[in-house]
Amino acid sequence: MVANTTPTVRRRRLGAELRRLRQESGLTSVKVAKRLMVSQPKISHIENGRRAINLHDVRALCALYGVTDQQTLGSLLGMAQESKADPVEAGLCECVAGASPGVWAGTRPLVQFPT
Repeated sequence: MVANTTPTVRRRRLGAELRRLRQESGLTSVKVAKRLMVSQPKISHIENGRRAINLHDVRALCALYGVTDQQTLGSLLGMAQESKADPVEAGLCECVAGASPGVWAGTRPLVQFPT
């Protein structure tokens, strides 16, 4: 995967691939949601890249869709992991609303995560 691809683009690519697999399996998003006991909008948001997906959900969807190829599963899991990349690390904060790279100097994040 290209290093400068944003997490949003990665989520959209993953969602499109999951939608393709769902359609190939002959399932509707409503049926998938019922079988996984989640809301249909959650499935839609994942497929449209508006919601990140955890690795457990990727595995559950792949099992439901009949994905048995370990290379395909591994690729999808990798895409899910990459889609959660920190936007600060990806350099996105420096290009928000056309801000110059130095605009964030001296600011602190609202939440500190352990590194």
